[in-house]
Amino acid sequence: MTDLQMPPQLTVWGDFACPWSALMSARLDTLWRNGVVEVDWRAVRTQAEIHGEGLPHKTLSATYDEVVQAATPDERLGLRLPSRPPHSLPAIERFAALDHWSRATNRTKLFDAVWAGDLDVGSPIVLDMLLPKPSPEQEHAGRELARAWQTQFDELNVDDVVPVLQDESGRLLVGAPSLASLDVFL
Repeated sequence: MTDLQMPPQLTVWGDFACPWSALMSARLDTLWRNGVVEVDWRAVRTQAEIHGEGLPHKTLSATYDEVVQAATPDERLGLRLPSRPPHSLPAIERFAALDHWSRATNRTKLFDAVWAGDLDVGSPIVLDMLLPKPSPEQEHAGRELARAWQTQFDELNVDDVVPVLQDESGRLLVGAPSLASLDVFL
């Protein structure tokens, strides 16, 4: 990359309640901090969570074990299985209400809250501790943007699997292969 080139823009759909998305976020943070990529993170929920079912803790635990196996030793330090399945809609809406530039840092805070701090990001009290409280206008805009992200994700027809990474060419990578695709930037 020359001084005149902008880093590649990656669009990612991920769920704060998903350990694979947490790992994707951690890897993207490293690349973003080093100026290697720009990231447009679109927070979404899986259908199980939308219908109030969430992942049963046993299933979440098995998925978490797979993620830990895929993580590097440094990444494992930031991953702990939450004591309860996370509920992410309030966090998604609050995240969407933020301005574009502050989302990267606050995305990290939300994933850390769930996957390192065992905090309930579905709680308004926890969200008030982590993120700035939006104005009523920002709150409304956040709800609308969160709906748009969810609609985009649903239209991708990826069988409800996150994370989903779209590169600048429009190519979609779903689930674990999306994480492996980041190796080209290392």
